Amino acid sequence: MNLLEGHPLAMSVILPRLEKISARQIINALRSNMDALGPEAERLYATLRFAEESLSEELRPLLIPLALHEQYIQPGMLEIMAKQVDENWTKGEIDSFLQALSIAGLLRNITGPIYQLHPALTGFLRSTLLNSVSSEIYDKWSRAFVDVMGRLADQLAPKGLHEQRFDFHIHGANFRFALSEAERLKMYQHYSALLQSIAAYATNTRNYSEAGELLKIFANIEKEKGNKKNEAITYHQLGGLAEEQRDFAAAEKWYLKSLEITEKLNIEHVTAKTYHQLGRIAQEKREFAAAEKWYLKSLEISEKLGNEHGAAITYHQLGIIAGEQRDFTASEKWCLKSLAITEKQGDEHGAAKTYNQLGTIAQDQRDFTAAEKWYLKSLAITEKQGNEHGAALTYNQLGVLSGKQEIFEESGRWLIKAIVAFINSNDNRTVKTSANNFMSIYRNAPDEVQAKLKAMWEEADLGPFPEVGDSPK
Repeated sequence: MNLLEGHPLAMSVILPRLEKISARQIINALRSNMDALGPEAERLYATLRFAEESLSEELRPLLIPLALHEQYIQPGMLEIMAKQVDENWTKGEIDSFLQALSIAGLLRNITGPIYQLHPALTGFLRSTLLNSVSSEIYDKWSRAFVDVMGRLADQLAPKGLHEQRFDFHIHGANFRFALSEAERLKMYQHYSALLQSIAAYATNTRNYSEAGELLKIFANIEKEKGNKKNEAITYHQLGGLAEEQRDFAAAEKWYLKSLEITEKLNIEHVTAKTYHQLGRIAQEKREFAAAEKWYLKSLEISEKLGNEHGAAITYHQLGIIAGEQRDFTASEKWCLKSLAITEKQGDEHGAAKTYNQLGTIAQDQRDFTAAEKWYLKSLAITEKQGNEHGAALTYNQLGVLSGKQEIFEESGRWLIKAIVAFINSNDNRTVKTSANNFMSIYRNAPDEVQAKLKAMWEEADLGPFPEVGDSPK
């Protein structure tokens, strides 16, 4: 035990071996392993090598794909990789391999078909095993690894955050290692799929710096290959990224670069999307006539192509523009046209946004009962989907709605929920908006309610309570 320094992993690896060999033999083996690894090697690595050597010869090759993984591994995916290298690998052998390492304490079955790797395992295998494997064998396993990870990443790229989150939690590190291996192996199709998927997830998690760098790399790759369509699509994505950061000048520049290509090549579905986004930029600048022009150009193409989903999105935005111009009849008309499509298609995300907008229309008409009904319909979807940012937008609206009715405590509760959710979503700009709404409610509330509102703020651990008249930071 002194030799192992009481390390729980080391002991979990060694103790089962006492049934077969003596303690003296184990001590000698550990000392031999440490000598082989060099004077700076940790005792833990010697123990891990001991566990490696305890595997049967038939199962040891599976340590190679295991070394390609970080943090987590799924048996089904490992089986697919193994069969690409040698079709004779069986599910039973995969299960035996994982079970043996689990008994040794190197893997932990956390749920169903997912195993968590000990943090030291990947580093150990890469620094020892992979250095001794021939490049031919290593590349076979690596190609299989890249293929499986690339295919999964490709499926995840177009999905929303609530659908990406689990797989990226499990395989995020694996995707990044597969990306570097895909580049090394010149597996450019898989490299592109991984690059786009990681960029999409970075965008959805508001890691705009990483997303932007990855998309620029991809745009340059497609430009060098002469793939104008993908080049244009990536410029469009970069426009969306800049728009998310409210850098409208940069967004417009990227969108126009995309449009220059898609109009020339008559790629109508991408052109329609770009017209739509240019409408959003004009809308943000409150240039409503220009926004309406872009939206109608987008809508013309979407309707011609029978793209109901695209049309629904543009109907929704036209509804917002009409509302901004206080034309509630037109606003409601456009929103209901959008809703008819999203409900028919089962597009809950789109429906939730339109429910929220219909709530805003009803609120502006001072029909507070209808407004609350629409907001709660929107909230039921966003909470179910785990869309914290979308839910936060509705929490804020419900807080404002309650405030207009002077239901101050209820308003405060909704606004605190909004602030916390915006913080969790890294949306600092809207955190400030909701905090300002909260302070407005506080200032208008009776003294006894003010005390309760202040307590809500403190219980939510939002920092020092702002002085009345100050703008919350």
